[in-house]
Amino acid sequence: MHCSDLLLARFIEQIRSSPYSDDTTIIVVSDHLALRNKATPLLKGSQMPERLTFFVNTPEGRQGANSVPGLHYDIAPTILDLIGYRIHGQMGFGAPLTRGPGYLPGRFGHDDWKNRSATLMAIGSGLWDNSTVLGRDGISFTVSELTLTMGGRNFKLRAGGFLEVPASTLMLFDPETLELKQIKAYPLEQDLSRETLAKELLQYPDQLAMVISQAKNLPGFSAPKTNPDRWVYFCGKPGSDYFSWGPITGDFRIPFDLIKELRNGNVDERIVRDRHLLIQALQGETSAGRGRERG
Repeated sequence: MHCSDLLLARFIEQIRSSPYSDDTTIIVVSDHLALRNKATPLLKGSQMPERLTFFVNTPEGRQGANSVPGLHYDIAPTILDLIGYRIHGQMGFGAPLTRGPGYLPGRFGHDDWKNRSATLMAIGSGLWDNSTVLGRDGISFTVSELTLTMGGRNFKLRAGGFLEVPASTLMLFDPETLELKQIKAYPLEQDLSRETLAKELLQYPDQLAMVISQAKNLPGFSAPKTNPDRWVYFCGKPGSDYFSWGPITGDFRIPFDLIKELRNGNVDERIVRDRHLLIQALQGETSAGRGRERG
């Protein structure tokens, strides 16, 4: 953290010492809180509120703090206002923080806007055609780009930045229409245990699922003797014994005809029960291990 802080400070100082400084406003903003790292225990023990970084460095060196509540939606109109554009009212779901609270916190309250997230998402989804439906090209995975291609769209699975590591990713499709309904990603194994993905899959036994993760995170959905650190994929209904699975050793493709067969797989309650029992057994091993550590 100290190193990043130093490098960032030097970068800003370099800009300020350049002939372009007088025409440059520098914005520093974080897109998320810290991912799990070696300093996580220290961060969890902090008494400071969890806030994203957003500060402005102006050529004239203005100083001051602005503590009004805001969201990512408010960043763009705030920047435009700071560099001289006049924002009249709101811009999408955002408003300039230079003139008061962000649009959603200001209208619905500091936290109450969260209770309206479903409605807001419904409004937003109607503005663009974000639908993805599996088509004749099936599903393709490119190792060099860590990209899943389907329905004419590319989905980058990088864990973050320029890392050559995929994020464990779960996609759920409507088995009738083959429309993508939900995506969950776990970059750098954040919030992921070896039971997480398996438990998540079993909540949707009759949905068509596509998962990419390490074998250790997919008990019951990958071969038992597979190297636990090997990256694998699973495609099919979580409650069916008919599915496509394999270790990722290079580029691969799941043909559309196979996907249509997988969506018609019958859910077998015995399969669902056995997978639940396997997860429970793993949870028991974890609890026993923690008990030995405390002992």
